[in-house]
Amino acid sequence: MEDVVRLVSPNMEYEHQAIEYMLEMKENNSAFAGCAMLENYLDNYGGWLDKLERFKNNPDEGYSRSETYFLVREKDNRIVGFIDLRYDLTDFIFNYGGHIGYSVRPSERRKGYAKRMLKMALDKYRELEVDKVLICCKENNIGSKKV
Repeated sequence: MEDVVRLVSPNMEYEHQAIEYMLEMKENNSAFAGCAMLENYLDNYGGWLDKLERFKNNPDEGYSRSETYFLVREKDNRIVGFIDLRYDLTDFIFNYGGHIGYSVRPSERRKGYAKRMLKMALDKYRELEVDKVLICCKENNIGSKKV
């Protein structure tokens, strides 16, 4: 039976878990793709939350309006993934990111979370009546290619 998961907007309740997630990514030499630049805010989680709120309507030049979510497993309230939904295809986003960026924490990989997260993201785009979504991954990222 699959674990029940939900998308949760980042908030202060998840600060400790989000930092642990990033440290696990670093320890496993994982790329920080789809983490909405949290790696630059490890000592300023509140500043990261402020940036996420600003990016909903007023992103930095070259970036896209976006929303970021944690994928949280309900049975233990654990963050198992991050997903970043980008609404505008700027040149940078078109060439290097696409509409969706995501990651799954290393200890939770190969459990189907990425596929479920992608489906949830596509459902959100459908609600917004977005017909086409650009999804990119690096050539050597076999896991993402399979998703």
